[in-house]
Amino acid sequence: MDDVILYFACKYFGDWERIYIAIQEQEEVDFEKVKELKRKFKNNYLTIVNKNYPKKLRQINKPPFIIFFKGKKELFEKNNIMWYYGSYYNDIYNKEAIKHKKELKILRIPQITGFTNSFEKNLLYNIDLEDLIIVKDSGIDSYINMTKIEEKNFLEKNLIISEYPSKVMPSFQTWDMSNRIKAGLSKNLFLLNSTKDPITFKLIAKCIDFHKNIFCFNKNIDTKSHNLVLIKKGACGIEGMKEIKNYE
Repeated sequence: MDDVILYFACKYFGDWERIYIAIQEQEEVDFEKVKELKRKFKNNYLTIVNKNYPKKLRQINKPPFIIFFKGKKELFEKNNIMWYYGSYYNDIYNKEAIKHKKELKILRIPQITGFTNSFEKNLLYNIDLEDLIIVKDSGIDSYINMTKIEEKNFLEKNLIISEYPSKVMPSFQTWDMSNRIKAGLSKNLFLLNSTKDPITFKLIAKCIDFHKNIFCFNKNIDTKSHNLVLIKKGACGIEGMKEIKNYE
């Protein structure tokens, strides 16, 4: 079944619905193509039928049929992963992110993030990259415009994953699908800042659906952030990562 899933995932470019239909209807498999794909991806993928497939992802709606990965795969099984997110970036928040990263390292809390908005990109440029899971909303082999990412010394300490094979470009749909992976693998969502927009609300709703804790940075650095409103509505307000221990 591993081979069948790999074949359909590549044939249909990671499209969950099309893969599901192909398996359900027992569509014919080109096993010569399978051999080629196995040579290409080697052992750097896990299908949902593999015993090493992340247990947390089996529990979400539409679990990925396959996860392609590069790097430190041991991070898959960490139980205290934090989804670290901000709706926008500025230098003041970057200083806070660097401070939080140091605290997370001491607490041995891995982070999960994407590479879509300006906050995520600056986060990856400016912090010490270790015990970090990057969920791509494009193909696992697609080009990322970052000099540090996917280099050997980065991959020894971090993990890059995607449910998409090569030649899949990012889109709103792939971004939305990647967020269910972030929510599924994480224990908590932390919002360094937020705005009152559909994207932020989608992230929060995804985490609520998966029964995750939602933490908000509660320092009022600027008037743009929506965090204080979220705290009034029930999110947990914290000033530092150490406070997360109070909620365990």
